[in-house]
Amino acid sequence: MVFRNLSLIAEASGYSLSDTVFARIYLSNFERDYADLNAVYNRHFSDDDTLPARTTVGVAKLGRDALVEIELILVRK
Repeated sequence: MVFRNLSLIAEASGYSLSDTVFARIYLSNFERDYADLNAVYNRHFSDDDTLPARTTVGVAKLGRDALVEIELILVRK
């Protein structure tokens, strides 16, 4: 759902997820969710040649009790 929302926001701004150069990801339960996050992330960013830089951080709590929060930096190519 997070990537669907990110895609909609990017497209509404004239970008696409393929314009992503950096992703910062926060997980409220890092140990449990990291592997599943990677599986979903790799579906959206599957080309090793254009893979965005990424930081994934485990945090104690996210707003509204969210499990994941993702911020992207996109650049027009």
